[in-house]
Amino acid sequence: MRALFLAIAAVCSAFAVGCAEGAPYESSIEGEQAEVFGEAQQALGEAGCAKYTLTSTGTKHGITRSTAGVQTSPDWTYDATTSDSSTTCPYQYIVEYTNITVPQPDSRLWAGASLASPWDIDDVETEDDCERVQVETGIYVWNTNTTNPSATYTNIQTGSWNGTSCNRVFSGTEPFDVAGKHKVRIAARARYCLGVGCPSTPLTTNLRVRAETRWIPD
Repeated sequence: MRALFLAIAAVCSAFAVGCAEGAPYESSIEGEQAEVFGEAQQALGEAGCAKYTLTSTGTKHGITRSTAGVQTSPDWTYDATTSDSSTTCPYQYIVEYTNITVPQPDSRLWAGASLASPWDIDDVETEDDCERVQVETGIYVWNTNTTNPSATYTNIQTGSWNGTSCNRVFSGTEPFDVAGKHKVRIAARARYCLGVGCPSTPLTTNLRVRAETRWIPD
């Protein structure tokens, strides 16, 4: 994969507006918007992400699924927040899986998120891009048909350059297994930040994400 070349300048790269269909998109955030995004980083695991209304037909902010698998955000503009702020899931894309398969022998059903295919953190080819991209995820699990989730997990994936390639660094928690649960929601946000790492501000770019459930060996 070529370097990301994400910048405020309108360069057509793997992540820029106007590039190949299916590619993530770039957005420049400045001033007050940057402050809002900084606050959003602190809202990972926000209760509103568990309450936001989703449909099987979906919107740009999320969708319900009756089968396990991969679901990618249509673009980078996901923001599951109502206009009156009564339900807030800031700058996150939500996928709810409502038909959680019963356990399979010697495997578990994993739930998580990443950058939108075909790119992921470990595909990045430059040190600057590696240390600026980040994926933040909140996973909400209902063991039974209750109003509130039984458990909430949050994690952050960042890139770490080893001199030749970008390695994924994971911090936080994730469910050991979601097989047989009543339902699970994945709320994810992919970000590209100015400066090393991903400070609260300024956030300059929001990218497409994908949510996924898949069977992995124990």
